[in-house]
Amino acid sequence: MCSSIEVTVVYTSKNSSSASEIEKKIGELTKSLQTRKQALKDLTHFAPRPANFDEQVIEITQKIIDLRNEINSIKIMLFNLLNHSSK
Repeated sequence: MCSSIEVTVVYTSKNSSSASEIEKKIGELTKSLQTRKQALKDLTHFAPRPANFDEQVIEITQKIIDLRNEINSIKIMLFNLLNHSSK
């Protein structure tokens, strides 16, 4: 009696294309996040600080938070796509 296990991965070109687009979007958002972090760093190292310093810090910080949340959300989408396509 011979038994074997066969594993089949369903990874279509559509899934591959979607994964590539999601990874590209993550890269773009990560670059934007790095730019915002640098802007915050530059702002906090100004001497003297601009008159609207507090408002700028709040605005940049909120954008950083939003970008992090968006990146995490998109990473979850990518994980689900890759995990679902491998079942």
